This record gives sequence, structure tokens and C-alpha cells, in this order.
Amino acid sequence: MVISSIVAVVAWPPAPDGSSTSTPGRSVWVTATIAAFLLIYRTALQWLPFVFAGPLDVNRGDMLVVTEAGVRRVLEGRTPYAMYHVPWEMTLSYGPMLWGPFVLPVVLHADLRVLTLICFGFVGAALVFAAARAAARRQWQAAAAVLLLAAGFAVHPSLRAFFPTGHTFVYWPLLVLFCALLATDRWTAAAAALGLLIAARSTMVALAPVFVIAAHQRQRLGWRTIGALAAASIGPFVPFLIVDPRSVQFSMYGAYQKTIKGFVWTQTSWVQQTFGVTSLLLEHGLQRFVEPVQIVCLAIVYACAWRSLRRGHAAEPWLALALLVFSMTTLWPVTYLYFDVWVLLAASFAFRLSPPPRALAALGAAFATILVLSTAAVLAAGSSLHATYDLDVGTAAAAPMTGGGFGTDQRVVEGQRDFVWVEGTAARVRAPRASLTAATIAVDVKPFGDDTSQLQQMRVSVNGRAVGEPIALQPGWQTVSVVAPAARWTYGFNLLTLEFSRALPEPGTGRQLSAGIDRIRIR
Repeated sequence: MVISSIVAVVAWPPAPDGSSTSTPGRSVWVTATIAAFLLIYRTALQWLPFVFAGPLDVNRGDMLVVTEAGVRRVLEGRTPYAMYHVPWEMTLSYGPMLWGPFVLPVVLHADLRVLTLICFGFVGAALVFAAARAAARRQWQAAAAVLLLAAGFAVHPSLRAFFPTGHTFVYWPLLVLFCALLATDRWTAAAAALGLLIAARSTMVALAPVFVIAAHQRQRLGWRTIGALAAASIGPFVPFLIVDPRSVQFSMYGAYQKTIKGFVWTQTSWVQQTFGVTSLLLEHGLQRFVEPVQIVCLAIVYACAWRSLRRGHAAEPWLALALLVFSMTTLWPVTYLYFDVWVLLAASFAFRLSPPPRALAALGAAFATILVLSTAAVLAAGSSLHATYDLDVGTAAAAPMTGGGFGTDQRVVEGQRDFVWVEGTAARVRAPRASLTAATIAVDVKPFGDDTSQLQQMRVSVNGRAVGEPIALQPGWQTVSVVAPAARWTYGFNLLTLEFSRALPEPGTGRQLSAGIDRIRIR
């Protein structure tokens, strides 16, 4: 990445001369739309199984877990900048423009990763449409280069590995918009976009000096530009600064310093497994030089950028290089920091070769269209993966879906039925679902034992919340149905629990059995 960024600075392509003004026809846009849809759809088919397989796993990554907890605090009318136990103690060290978009999936009862997947798909789709604009102008090399970036982005294994716990995808559409605004010479709007990025991730502050230098050299650094940058950077924090400024300061800065220097550096080898300068310094016991090295390295980048931009060179590669150097020299240069550098560099490169629409209205319409397209592709993939739910308990295919209460899934054959006895008084079942509507849960069940003096009671719960009243089970096989309202379901992973009022000993085995389950249908 260092080599690529330096090459970009030295050999950034010149701006198109404007001699080719062909407007993409309908066939080009239709082709681009289909290609972008298929690209996102294919990626979603491969990534959504992570969403449907289980809830957020804090042991794999606590970023989305604490983000969701922070959003829920905001929806309760409290500040998100507080201490969380997940189960270890940590704070929400992200700005409102990172956790804020996650309000939407939380309110809609959807897995947070559905939104991150949509935002991830947005980048690939934007690159496809940029390639289409280049192709319409018969710039075949540019179109091929941008398409290659889009394809590489979609299949990169590091991005796939980050997705199950990743959170930074959510602001990538804003990062692409920032690149598009720079490409169309919209400096005030670009300043506002950059400010919002800073209000999402503190690493983005590394872009501000290069942006200010570039705006100054192009005589676009007016009070409107400075005001837009400052207002967008600070504005989202204002409500929380009013409520509790010390909690914001500690969450965004103090806690991070304390955790990294007091725990990560001393109690783990995590930093040594990352890329960048920090790991080298720590390996040689030079941790006291981490921050001075960062200051010196960034100062060199900004000085070189000043000289280059005075000569009229493009700002975008210097922005990418500054973000890369910041990421390499930060306290904990985790891999996902470099993804932001890639998106910035790739989007800037694509818009340099194939400029987006200059009019703000047209640009906004294009971005809205891409966002709708990405959403449609992700939801279509989800529906194709989990269009219906019909679990035949007792079969080998159903075993991965049954959890506590089903023991070792001992299959019992009784006439035309094969089923499993529930051991104890509760049985849990995985219930992935790609819908936000109410659903009917139908269970083919038989109570254990022949005692009719005291009927077995069964209660159905979805995600820990009861659905309806307990149901009295009659002797023998029967189908019991309950309607679970939309508010009970999550778009993604759900846990269905069947609770029974009593369990009886099985003669000869000593197992405590409550009921046999043959089939579970959700429709």
C-alpha cells in the first residue's frame, strides 16, 4: 500500500480533457445496473450466512456489540458515551456519524450487519457505474481499470473476514461522496462531507490538513469552507457535549489511550501482529517514540503535499497517503484501518478517470439510486437464502439448527414420523429469517407420557420474548400454531424457544422428557 500510494502521488492520471462529452445511453445504464446488482447479490449470498448463523459474537469482535448497545442507550434518551460491560469494560469510542446510521437497523429489528453489507455493496456499485460512464466515452482502458477495482473489492478475503464483526463499512458511502465532490470541484460540500467523516472516525482528521492546503492553493479556502468543515466535525457531538462533556472526552480519547497503552501494549501481542511502524517500535522497546514518530511522519507528508499542491498536482493521492501514514503510525494499526485508505484511493482514482455528474442534484440522485440498488440486492439475496422455514426435526439436515433441550438429537421413528424427544423443560431452535413481518409458528408436537390428569403446557418464545399464552397439549400428535408479531423478529438470526411445564422420567434411561418435536414451520 505504501508503494501504491507513492506511485499514485507521482503518476496520478491527468484530468480528462473534456473533448469526449458522450452521454451514457439507456443501454449503458441498464447494463451497469444489472452488473452492479449481480455483483452485490453474489457478495451478499456469500456473506449473509454469517448474519443468519448466529447473533453478534463479542468474543470475535466487540465493535458492533458496543455500537448496538450505544444506539439502544440513545433510543432510551441517554448519552451513548458511557462504560459498557461486554463482558469486559469498554467505551463507545466512535463518533455519531459511525454509530448513528445503526439506529435504522435497531429500530427495524434487523441485524446491524445487514446495513454494513448494504454500505459495502454501495462502493462496488459506485465503481461499476463509474466504469459505465468511462465506457460510454469510449475510454476502454479506464473502464477496465475501474471494473477490475470493483471485482477485487468484492472478492477480497480480508474484507470478507472483517465483515462478521466490522463496523466501518457504514460510512463508506460518505467517503465515496467526499471523493465525488472533490472530483467535481465542490469544495464547500466536500468540506462538509470531510467533517462528517471526522465525526465518524477520528482517523479521518489526518485528511484535514491536506484538504485545507489543497483548498488554499486553489483559492477555495473561504469562510464557508472552513465553517462547513468545523460545523460538520463538531456539530454531531454538540448534544452529547452539552449533556456530559467529560464522558465524550473520555470515550473518544482517554479510554482509548488507557486501553491501548495500559492493556494492549503490555498484556497482549496484538500490536505485534499488525502492520505498520508501531509494531516495530514495540518489538524494540521504543513505545515512548510511537506518538513522536507519528507526528514527524505526518509533518513530512504535509510538507511534501504543500510543495506538490503548489505545483497544481491533485489532492486525492496526498489525502490517501496521509491517511495511510496515520494508520501505520497510530497506537494500534489494526488491519481494517487500511480498508478506508483503499476506498479513498480507489474511489478517487475512478472519479479521476470517469468524473461523476457535476450538478449536486444529479450527483445526489445517482448516489440515492446506488443506495437503493444495493439495498435491493442484499434483500433479494436474503430472501433467496431464507424464503421459507420448514425444519424436519429428526433429520440430519435439522441437527445443526437444534440446540439446548434436544440432547444429542437421538432420532425416534414412530410410524411415518421421525422426531426427537425434548430433554428437560426447554428446547431451543435456530430460526434465521429474512423478513420484518409477523409470522405464524406451527409446531408438530406430542407430549411425553400418557397422564391426562395434568396436561402438558407449552409456551413459545422468540428471542427471549413470549408469544401468546401457554398452550395445553392434548395426548398424541397435534399441530400447535401461534402468531409472532413483527416486533419479536430480527432480520437475521432468531432464537425460538419451546418451554414446557414439566418433564417425566423415561423408563430404562432415566432421561427427563417433556415432549417430542417432529416439525417446525414458520410462514
